Amino acid sequence: MGEILVIGLGSMLLLRGAWSAWWKRDAESTGVELSRIPNGLSLRPQAILSRQEAEFYNILRLAVQEQYLIFAKVPLWSLITARAKDPHDQTVAVRFLRSMPKTRMDFVLVHPGTLAVETVVQLGSARLPRSGNQGRQKLVQRVFQEAGIKLVTVNTADVYSVPALASLLGVEPRE
Repeated sequence: MGEILVIGLGSMLLLRGAWSAWWKRDAESTGVELSRIPNGLSLRPQAILSRQEAEFYNILRLAVQEQYLIFAKVPLWSLITARAKDPHDQTVAVRFLRSMPKTRMDFVLVHPGTLAVETVVQLGSARLPRSGNQGRQKLVQRVFQEAGIKLVTVNTADVYSVPALASLLGVEPRE
């Protein structure tokens, strides 16, 4: 019994050493130590929204009032859950989520009671999308359609009144 305990402890120490070496190698390969900010690096806060996005956000807040919580710059992958139809094989779900575009949604309207994502608002322009983005945009549209999330693209070249934006989003204005 004592030998098994010694072998088990020895194995655990070897695994711990291998794990530590792997993490150290990974940190060295990127040139960044994971536990500190590198010397010579300066960090500063940055604005989360551009001036145009902030102006739209303020109109959006007035349009939805307390009916929705508004989140900005939310990663696409955090808005959905993917589950394979076969509960014993989740690799298809994992592969799909890994292949998702690293896209952030401009504004996400969330029901304040259930916290369910109901509508995603993307800011766009009147110009045609670049050809490289069309496939990604179609995938995003299909993902939201499959998940039951409404996707609204708002033309940034247009000026919206609060009632017009509420109508576009399908929100009934409260008085």
